[in-house]
Amino acid sequence: MGSLMRFVISVVFMKYTYAVLEDTAHGHLKPLPINAKVINNELDLPFKQIFLTFLISTINFFVLKTFGATAFSISAILSAIIFPANVMVLAMEHSFFAAFNPFLIFGVIKRIGAAYILLIFLLLMLLTGSSKLMSMLYGSVPYSIYISLSSFINMYFALIMFNLLGYTLYQYHDKLGYDVEIDNDNPKENDTIINPEMRTIEILIQEGKEKEASDRLLSLIRHNPSDNALQIQNLKLQNHLGNKDAFNKYAKNYITYLFSSQQEPQIAKIIPFIFSVMPSFKPDLAIERLALANILKNSGHSKFAVNVLTNLHIDFPQSSIIPEAYLMASKILCEKLGNDSLAKKLLAFIIQKYPNNPLDEEIKAYLAMVKSIK
Repeated sequence: MGSLMRFVISVVFMKYTYAVLEDTAHGHLKPLPINAKVINNELDLPFKQIFLTFLISTINFFVLKTFGATAFSISAILSAIIFPANVMVLAMEHSFFAAFNPFLIFGVIKRIGAAYILLIFLLLMLLTGSSKLMSMLYGSVPYSIYISLSSFINMYFALIMFNLLGYTLYQYHDKLGYDVEIDNDNPKENDTIINPEMRTIEILIQEGKEKEASDRLLSLIRHNPSDNALQIQNLKLQNHLGNKDAFNKYAKNYITYLFSSQQEPQIAKIIPFIFSVMPSFKPDLAIERLALANILKNSGHSKFAVNVLTNLHIDFPQSSIIPEAYLMASKILCEKLGNDSLAKKLLAFIIQKYPNNPLDEEIKAYLAMVKSIK
């Protein structure tokens, strides 16, 4: 029973370290609360990490048995060097196969560059500090206390290391094609509300009268559609209530209004918050999806830009902007995300499905350029 409890605690802790890594990678520097929502979401990550570690160890053991101690030493050193990249790819992609893909791993190392060597050094210093502290405690305290203290020390230093990996992702998210939300751009739950009517709504929410607060807020929006503070507060409220369908509906309405009133800077500010709540968000109009993808591309949210354009030909089969939209998606895939294979497939699809479109020559030229990349 004790072994089972230790295993459960280890899995929960590993899940929390990944949650910390991802939270820091999005530019959030305050500690995450330890609660059921944080732990239960993507609970398969610790098991993917365990299996990844097991597989790397198995490969090194095979090298030892097959090629001897010298080859094993080289293999072990290389494994230790690339392991942080393994963890970062697993945190970005949430895929075991991606975390074991040498092209993705070495792509991360190459794009971080010389700073990756500094990262390895800092991680080594942390491991050395943890080991040194435990060796100082060993024999100085009763063994039963030492076991508890050593577990705490391991967890403490592991949190620091995962936080460091997350901050590395945050620093190099543009080069890695990793989408982040910047704290200053996101509406916060504790924003100060000055409008007296907004203050009334806030009090209603605090008193648990959320339905009344929602109705009053929507009434205010109908009379003041240009008030961005009201619109943002409504989205925050719907998210707080867990009304995903209502959140999606009002987010679409708000984005449509911002496009119609030519408020693209406001879209760039609010869209990270919308995607943090609903990663699959897509506007209702094809032209809005293309315009939104362009905003996302220019603000560094490459993956979301591609997601917005995905299946545009299925959702809007008669739209004339599909070649332009898919050409943009191909350029993002190739130039920002390093996915040349998917870019080539998408370009070939445009040429086959939409012959003689106004961008045909440009699409063919870009496909030839992508094919020439070695």
